[in-house]
Amino acid sequence: MPVGQAIGFCGLPEARPPEFPDYPHIGPLWLREPRVACMVEKALQYGAMVRGFYSLYAWVIMPNHVHVVFEPRAAVPGIMNCGK
Repeated sequence: MPVGQAIGFCGLPEARPPEFPDYPHIGPLWLREPRVACMVEKALQYGAMVRGFYSLYAWVIMPNHVHVVFEPRAAVPGIMNCGK
């Protein structure tokens, strides 16, 4: 595996190098559970590949939140409603 590349919960590359710490100090930590994090990851990919809502460039699933970089191909409020 190349330096700076980590493997996500679903076995896919994730954008966060493994040496960066997580800061799970605030809020619920549901995303720490591999099954929950995998569901979120698959939902992001489904929105891009099947629904065509956006082009998905990068994502990071942290223990208590998610960061996503995407280019919208649909109205952003609609994307956000489907993502919640």
